Parts: sequence; structure tokens; C-alpha cells
Amino acid sequence: MGIRAAGTGGPARRTRRAGAALLGLVVTLAVAACGGGDDGGGQAEGGDGGLTPVVVGALPTANTAALNLGVEQGFFEDEGLDVTVEYAQGGATMVTTLVSGDFDVIGAGYVPAISAMSQGLPLKFVVGGDLGADTDEAEWQTVLVKGDSPIQTPADLAGKRIAVNAVKGVLEVALRAALDELGVDSSSIELVEIPFPDMPANLESGNVDAAYAPEPFITSILDAGGRQVLAPPPTIAPGFINGAWETTDQFIAEQPEAVDAFVAGMTRAIEYAQENPDEVRRIIPTYTQIPQDVADRIRLPVFDAELDPAAIEELAQLAVRYEVIETAPAGEDMVYTGD
Repeated sequence: MGIRAAGTGGPARRTRRAGAALLGLVVTLAVAACGGGDDGGGQAEGGDGGLTPVVVGALPTANTAALNLGVEQGFFEDEGLDVTVEYAQGGATMVTTLVSGDFDVIGAGYVPAISAMSQGLPLKFVVGGDLGADTDEAEWQTVLVKGDSPIQTPADLAGKRIAVNAVKGVLEVALRAALDELGVDSSSIELVEIPFPDMPANLESGNVDAAYAPEPFITSILDAGGRQVLAPPPTIAPGFINGAWETTDQFIAEQPEAVDAFVAGMTRAIEYAQENPDEVRRIIPTYTQIPQDVADRIRLPVFDAELDPAAIEELAQLAVRYEVIETAPAGEDMVYTGD
């Protein structure tokens, strides 16, 4: 499989015009869970010349560091936005909240948004977020077990209870695809939905046999004597796409300046995170419960603002394979280009 984002050396620069209003539609989703904009995007206009408020939904994980750095560094303010970050458990929750009108933009795994789009909900990816690493040692989302667990290899995961933050999300698709790639029957595993911050305790207590966790929880589990047994993203393909930033078509149509501004600010934030890994490590404890000494040692996400429609469509086909969705939308239909 060749699912990776094109141009992993840095975010693409494409002018995008989009906006900031939401669907007034409350939907219940049976889905779950993360090219760039022109750096000189036009500023969004707020009331009386002030900043336009934008509520952004995100996960309390290491890959949200770029967003928080962008807020702290004033990149969004420079574009005319007053960004408020709110946290959720998984991508499906955020998609539902986005469509219901409580979030303006969300940062989530691709799969929840693809699932929503496959059901006809008018969403678009507006800017990329992060990729998997090229090697098992560098991967920042892995499957871990307790130090005394009998599970030694990926083959031993067959038939086991494995924690994910949300079923029917990008982690489930990546995990099943990686196991099948290695010849392990992915249909034999039992997935248990547990928020990321609760995974270390549930693993230690034996409530689950393994946990598919991102940083900074990988380092916490390893510090407690745990072991890594599988790194799904690089097992599937180097640079496996993971997360992006999404909004609704109505949001795009009603306030194009605001989304254009968000894309510009987010692209700057991702570039900053790419160039300043020490700043990424510094900010993680400010929005998680991870101590600074742990944040100083974690494996950092691979930040990338580019969107690759072909890779997104490949991931959608995997979601069909694992019965997360029935049909895969065309990649180009899922990505907003500003045309």
C-alpha cells in the first residue's frame, strides 16, 4: 500500500478561500477517529474591525501542539482570528459537534470525516495536519503492552482486547490494515474504546491486553515498563496519513475569509512546529497532564500541512475494506481547493 502525503518535506502553499459558519443540523453519526494555505491569506473580518471568533475542536495529544503554538505565537491573530481550542475524546465526537454547530473547525483523523462525507454530510478537508513516521522507532502512535505481558510479537495480538480512543476511526483502520499486512487475522481482535489519557491505567490494570496510543502516552507507558509490539503506520506505508483539519461546506460558503485565515494561520503554525521541535516539547504540558520531563523525551509527530487527494482516497478504500464505510468518496471531492 502506498498511502502517504505527497511532499513530506513541508506544507504546500495553495491559496484557499473558505469561511466560518456552521450547519444548523444536529446529526447522530455512527462514525469515529491528526495542501496548505497561502501564508499571505486575507484577514477575516470581525465585528467593528475586531477579531473573528473561531472555535476549534482538537484532541489532547502531541499532534495538537502545532495548533496551540499557532495560538500562542499569534499566527491566527495576525490573520484576524480569535481562536478558542476545545478538547474532545475522538474524531466522531468532534465531527458530530462540528455539524451541530458547536465547533467551527476540527482537527481529527481522516477516517471520521471520510465516514461523514460518505454519508452525505457536506464536509471538506481544508489543511493537512500530520503523518506517521517512516520507521517503527520514530513512530508516534504505536501498540503497547505491559512489561510482563505474554504478547511478544504482532502475531500474539490475535484474539486480544486492544484499546483505541474511538472505534471506526483512523486507528482502527490503521491497526487492522497493519495486522493483515503481517498475516495476522485482524477480525479476531476486540477493540475497546478508551480515551487516550486513560489508556496507561487500563493497560496496567489488565482491563485491556494492549493499547494503541499516541505520544505523549507512549513514553508514559514505556517509562512504566511497557513494551512496543507494533507500529501500524510505517507497517502500512512510510508517511501514512493520519490527521487533518476539517470544516463544513456551509462554513466555507458563508465566511470564506475566516477559513482562508485559518488555513493561513495553521500552515504557519505547522511550519513553526516543523522548525522548532523544542517549542513543541515545551507546549505539550500546557494542554495535557504530561510532565515536562516526559515531553522532553517523546517521539514527535510528523507535521505536514499538505493534503493529498490520492492518499485520502486510498485511505477511504481501506475504510470500505474494514466496513467502516460502505462506499469511498473520490479524493478530489473531499478536499477544498478554493476554486
